[in-house]
Amino acid sequence: MVDNIEYEYSFRIKEIDWFIKKCESIGPKSLKIVEMDRTIYKNGSNTIARLTITTKKNKKSYILDFKQDTPDEQLIKIAKESSELEFCEDNMNDVKALLENLGYKESINIKKKRNTYNFNKIRVELDEYIEPEAAVVVEIEGDKKAADEMYENLYNKDLFFELK
Repeated sequence: MVDNIEYEYSFRIKEIDWFIKKCESIGPKSLKIVEMDRTIYKNGSNTIARLTITTKKNKKSYILDFKQDTPDEQLIKIAKESSELEFCEDNMNDVKALLENLGYKESINIKKKRNTYNFNKIRVELDEYIEPEAAVVVEIEGDKKAADEMYENLYNKDLFFELK
C-alpha cells in the first residue's frame, strides 16, 4: 500500500442546512456532488478494501482503494490510504475476484450522497447516508494544521456530535 497519510476529523451534524451555508461562506475553491455506492471488504487485517461506484450527472466511475481500518468513534483519525485505482465496469468481476484471492470478504454496502468542498490544503466531505440510514457525517481531511483550523472554524457545539 502506498503510504499516503490521511489526517481526518469525522463527526456527525444535526443541522445540514447550517453546515452547507457555513462551508459556502468560507469560499471553497470547488464543490463536487456525487452519489456513492460503496462496498467495504475486510480480510482480518487492519486494512480494508473499498470498491466504490460514484455517479455524477449520470456518469459512473469505478474505483478500488485500500485504507487502514480505524475505529469509527474516533473524532480524529490518522490512517494510511492507497491511491485510487480507477477501472471500467467491464472489469468489475475481475476486481471482485482479485479481492477474493487476497482474502477479502464483503462486509457492508453503503449508499450515500457526498458533497465535497475543496479548499487550499483540505477537503470537507458531507455524507448523507441513504443505506444504512444514519445521521449526516462530516469529514475534514488533509494537512493537519489546515484541518485543525477548519474544524475550529466550523465547530458549533449545539449542532455537532462525535461519532459513537
